[in-house]
Amino acid sequence: MKIFLSLIAMVFLFSCKEPVAESRVIYFENSSGKTPEISVEIADTELSRQHGLMFRRELCENCGMLFIFPDEDFRAFWMKDTYLSLDIIFIREDGQVINIANGTIPFSTRKIPSTAPAKYVLEVKAGDASKFGISPGAKLHHPG
Repeated sequence: MKIFLSLIAMVFLFSCKEPVAESRVIYFENSSGKTPEISVEIADTELSRQHGLMFRRELCENCGMLFIFPDEDFRAFWMKDTYLSLDIIFIREDGQVINIANGTIPFSTRKIPSTAPAKYVLEVKAGDASKFGISPGAKLHHPG
């Protein structure tokens, strides 16, 4: 019986689609001042970065996912298994926004690249980058 219950527990743990992510509040500064705060889930492990926002059917207002990589390098994302259209914001290690891919196409396998090495990538709902006033040159502020 113990073995049976252990197997059921293992199947349940490995069948979970979403890794649990830490949450933080971030904002950007641009020439107009401070943007609204954005509540972000942190994707800072290989598994959480690979999973990202795949399979999500909604994202709350002023929410997103911040991908944190161990190094600064050219990055490319795709929308495979992603239901939501997103704005993908590529950010240098010093926090400066490099480029933004606005209104990505759900389920597309087309690569969406950074135009320079990036350490951070922020995904928000399509249109939110503009709504929040985030543009290339804006500076990311986050705790840690």
